[in-house]
Amino acid sequence: MKAISRLLISLSSLLVISGPALSSEWLTETGSDRNGRDYVNIRVMDADYNLSLSCDAREDSRVFFQLMVASLPHLFAQDGMTANLKLRFSLPGGGEYEDSISVYYFDGGPGDQAWQGTFPASYTTLNVFANALIIELLNPEGTLLFLLPTKGMSLGVDAIRRQCAIGLI
Repeated sequence: MKAISRLLISLSSLLVISGPALSSEWLTETGSDRNGRDYVNIRVMDADYNLSLSCDAREDSRVFFQLMVASLPHLFAQDGMTANLKLRFSLPGGGEYEDSISVYYFDGGPGDQAWQGTFPASYTTLNVFANALIIELLNPEGTLLFLLPTKGMSLGVDAIRRQCAIGLI
């Protein structure tokens, strides 16, 4: 039993050292803007990044993606640059799903740098977000940038469906 405990501690240390850190959970904010439109903002923050997914009632089945981060080792960034980032989802039962997001990089100076874009929020895509066991953000070549948490995502998906009326069918 002690040997198993030591092995698990060693493996958990190895995981922390060898890969990007997993942040804790997605936070969901809902409300209405000055014009009375309902909106949702789901975000997760880590020491290395701030990622938000948002929509409002006027969107046409699209979710806005914003990854606030300076240039990364595996994702060079320059103002006006475009890329196709990938999201890979590990699902219950061993299935996987992958989707891409066309983004562009905005560089307004330190503290105002972000990859921004939109993606279609289909019924399937939102179900995958809500049920994923693991969410990976990958660069265009498929190299892991960040492991994203799954805790709180199903609440965020429910809010997107309720407030923005997208991904319902």
